Amino acid sequence: MSCSENDSTNSGSSPSREADFDEYGQFGYALEPEYTEEELHEMEAAESSRNQDILSNPRQFNTDWCSCTKCIVMPLLTECLCCHEFTLFDDKFSAHLKGDSVKLLEDSIKVQNTAIIKMFEGEIMVKDLRLIIDKRDHFQKVVQSLTDVNEKSTMLTLNLREKELQAYMDTLKIVKDFLSYCIYCKADTSEMEEKIRILENLGTFPLNHLVKTMQIDEIRDIEKHRPFVIIFELSQDQLDVLPDIMECSKGLLFTKLWEDRGIELKKEKGSRLTIREVLTEVWEPTANLWKTICQRLKRGDLFFSEFERFFRNTEIGNLRDELTLLEREGNTKWVDKRLDQVEKYRNLKSCEFGAEAILEVVKAFDLQGDFHQINTICKFTKGADTNMNKLDKSLLKTCSVLREVTKERAECLKTFIRCKQLVDWLRESMPSGLKELKVFVDLASISAGEGDMEIDKVNCLHSATTGYAPLIFNLEKDCNTKIFLNKCQEVWKELLANPELPRKLIDTNRQLAWLQTVKRSHGSVEVSSLQQAEAINTKGIYQVGNLKKIENLRKTNLNEVLELRVSEDDQEGRVAHRKLYRYDQLHDLQSRLMLVAGKAEKGKDDVDRFMEILDGAVRLGNIYAKLVEEGCVLFSQWHVKFLCDRGRLACAFIYFGYGEDRQTLKGRVDESSQDVSTIIPKIAKFLEQCHENWLRYIDEKREKYYCLNFFTIDQMVILQQELVKIGSNQEPSALIYPLLSDVKQGCTREDLVKAMSAAKEDVEQMDRRRQEEEETKESDEEVMVEVKEPDEVKTSKFLQEMITAGYNMELAKEALKNVGPDDVDGGIVWCMDNEDDFQAMDVDEPGITPGVPEEQAFSRFTGWTQSGQSLAS
Repeated sequence: MSCSENDSTNSGSSPSREADFDEYGQFGYALEPEYTEEELHEMEAAESSRNQDILSNPRQFNTDWCSCTKCIVMPLLTECLCCHEFTLFDDKFSAHLKGDSVKLLEDSIKVQNTAIIKMFEGEIMVKDLRLIIDKRDHFQKVVQSLTDVNEKSTMLTLNLREKELQAYMDTLKIVKDFLSYCIYCKADTSEMEEKIRILENLGTFPLNHLVKTMQIDEIRDIEKHRPFVIIFELSQDQLDVLPDIMECSKGLLFTKLWEDRGIELKKEKGSRLTIREVLTEVWEPTANLWKTICQRLKRGDLFFSEFERFFRNTEIGNLRDELTLLEREGNTKWVDKRLDQVEKYRNLKSCEFGAEAILEVVKAFDLQGDFHQINTICKFTKGADTNMNKLDKSLLKTCSVLREVTKERAECLKTFIRCKQLVDWLRESMPSGLKELKVFVDLASISAGEGDMEIDKVNCLHSATTGYAPLIFNLEKDCNTKIFLNKCQEVWKELLANPELPRKLIDTNRQLAWLQTVKRSHGSVEVSSLQQAEAINTKGIYQVGNLKKIENLRKTNLNEVLELRVSEDDQEGRVAHRKLYRYDQLHDLQSRLMLVAGKAEKGKDDVDRFMEILDGAVRLGNIYAKLVEEGCVLFSQWHVKFLCDRGRLACAFIYFGYGEDRQTLKGRVDESSQDVSTIIPKIAKFLEQCHENWLRYIDEKREKYYCLNFFTIDQMVILQQELVKIGSNQEPSALIYPLLSDVKQGCTREDLVKAMSAAKEDVEQMDRRRQEEEETKESDEEVMVEVKEPDEVKTSKFLQEMITAGYNMELAKEALKNVGPDDVDGGIVWCMDNEDDFQAMDVDEPGITPGVPEEQAFSRFTGWTQSGQSLAS
């Protein structure tokens, strides 16, 4: 009978029953606070009616009938029984059941009993066990409603089965990890992996197929009980070692030993290992060896070679973690000690390439210095083994010497050895070293012409030989380790800038025959000429002007107004002496250089620069001589110096006067004048303009003062130099009076003094008028404020520059007194001028002639000028 039929049949006997249910057809709570007795009685009646309805109506696929809210939907009608309904199944209520309700309830109870029995026997399906575990509270209430089931025993058994299922799950996880780790020892894990694949549908397996199930009365303490997993067909002892294996597998050392043992056994047996063979023949020997190595490592008696076999590629940071895994007792002090030893050992091993390369150089070039430390390191790295605790500290000190010799740098040295034939030839044919090498490179460039291949040869020669120059030219037979490494440092700087340096040296070595041909084709004159040109371009100082400090310079020539001084160094780079070139010598050198490089298109940069500078200096000397000869007194005490060194920013110094009265102008390189060779022509052009203006000035004065036409230029120059002596302590030449007789017949001294006095008065009046005009003008001047270095710092830098230039301290101090600490370049020029006689200060003082009786006219004329100014100022 359906639920609706029962409701209609009993509607007459229970007309008010529907009113006792809430809107969802559910009972109210059985216990609610603060109800009256009448309300409680009504609720009890409604509960009884509800129970009757439940027992009479089977349900399926819904939980609306459940009052406990913990039941689940069941697929069969017989299974749709609420736990609450079991509490109603007794003789009192069973009498009210109708139709098939009794059978359904009985079947439901049988299902529950069967599940409990299977759980006791261990044959319960995993999915059912998981369902019961998930609904533990619900299951316990059902057990409580069953009169023939022991609740305590049932719940303890449930706990036991849960623990057995968890044991399986834990074992499954570690077995999977173990199978993955067996890859390292080349084991055959296919059978076990297939079994695990089948077990993926775990819910269909009875628990006792997975685990050896026990009865509750067979176990004293469930908490301490360890279920035995049988599905993997491994013994308990074998299962027990799996966690130890996986713990050890975290370290590289154990994995290396595990892998080596597995590969060894596979070779012996000729086939892949089984799981049991791994557990018996791989694990046990590996574990024993691992423990032995750990103990030796802690004691420090493990050899470095053994340690590196296991940890060769492990960084120090990772190595700390690795060694910490080996410590099971918590004492990690030995870890820090071993790491320090390993780091030092590796530093020592890293010097192997450098030590080997250095010894090869020592042997190849027969160096006689002290290299015993390098020998010691080489012996150690070549096979001499030692315990970790016995690392020689002296080796560590030696190691610091070679730490910078990387593999690339060591190869750089080995390349130097392979090119020994080239090195020997360079040393033999160029005893002067880099200077002669530079000249040879220029000659090779000239010989190469315009062919790309020849030009590449020269470029390769220049890069390779310059980069290796410290080892080629500066390596003495008696050098020791320290000196040798200092030379190497210079080469390695070049290697850093030019990584192709070793290859270029090898290519140059292949071209040795061509280099020898170039050397034979050029004579000593050509080499010497190029060397001189290079030295001049580097350290030459040209001087043009009144070099002999002649007071009344009239007639002159290039040999007198042009000279060149060049510093020449000794073998150690110190200034040995200074060579003086006059114009004739410079002209001869110019001719020889033109023969050497006249038709060449390449490799004559030094020659071209020398020519440009010399041409400019000759042009300047010629125009200066013309100015002096034609009476331009503004340049009579004038001279200029040019520094050819490209590194000098201030490369031109123009002087007016000498000694304390000297005034100086400086010329510096800039964007428009990037070299002294461009500055000299500009100064020459300026003097040429001055010469033109001077000639124009003379012509204008001849037109204005007709009397000047009675004299030639030379005569006017004589009068100019002699007339200025009137009124001074110098006596003018008596020859001026016959000259002046063309203007003033019978000219006497008194006539001359009167004329000079009148002229002076006219000039002074013009000066006064000009000064008054200038005072009326206002001019704003910008004051440039610059941060100055302390005087002590400037003085120290000045003196150091003088000493670096090759002058002694005494001469440097004298230069400081004369030019000041701000003018370093001027100081160098001063030292050059006064090197021979610097103690006698170069101050031009007018000669004093015995006084002569002066007439009345002389007492009135006191000289053309009494001011402190001079032509220089």
